[in-house]
Amino acid sequence: MLRLLGIVVLMIAPHRACARGDDGHKTVALIAQQYLEPAVRTKIAAMLDADPDNLTPHDLASAATWADKYRDSNNRRDHYEQTQNWHFVDIEINDPDIKAACFGRAPLSPGTLASNGPAKACIVDKINQFLAELRNPRIDFEERLFALKFLLHFVGDLHQPLHTADNHDRGGNGVKVSSGSKALALHHLWDTEFVRALARKPAVLSQSVVDADHVCPGRGLENWHTGGLGLGGIRHRARTRLRRSTLVCGRDAAA
Repeated sequence: MLRLLGIVVLMIAPHRACARGDDGHKTVALIAQQYLEPAVRTKIAAMLDADPDNLTPHDLASAATWADKYRDSNNRRDHYEQTQNWHFVDIEINDPDIKAACFGRAPLSPGTLASNGPAKACIVDKINQFLAELRNPRIDFEERLFALKFLLHFVGDLHQPLHTADNHDRGGNGVKVSSGSKALALHHLWDTEFVRALARKPAVLSQSVVDADHVCPGRGLENWHTGGLGLGGIRHRARTRLRRSTLVCGRDAAA
């Protein structure tokens, strides 16, 4: 069990499956699942089967969408304020400072569970905190289950460029993209619409990524938020792909 996230997500970085709606997260999880050792897969399944939470089904792919459902549950009245910042790290591309983007990176207070941590925390630090809990057999089962589900989701988020780089536009939410008669936030387009445009179910899409060998080896967590590129390079790549998709991009404008 100590190797769980090292195998399931932390050592598997899907290079091309970068969109992060439900289908994007399911795709990432299914890619990771193919690299699991049988014993680890059995342990994950047992943990999820024992989960009393009904926000999502208890298969690995569905569990990878749980953190969004948890954040938004009860019309965002219960957990949104506490957990919304945990899904991203807005590192400014012109003046990158991960400490500033991570609210100073204060450690958890002694005895504080990661799931009860402060709202002002970033995705990089939450991954580290939840990973430490999942590896610790002295942590109770409920918290380790929280850790597993948050990690399944956050590692997917971390590989979405607009969850990790900012250009004074709230991670692309302030940039409008026009396609025909619709104007969408760039962040939403990358999160959701790209996967929908592929018109393939997560199981099919994940298999195509694995078959094409577009899975890169694990890198240190501190390097993930750049995806191996400079921050400006990530944003440039996102916009280049939009242009190649005949979409017109403009800041806070529909055309």
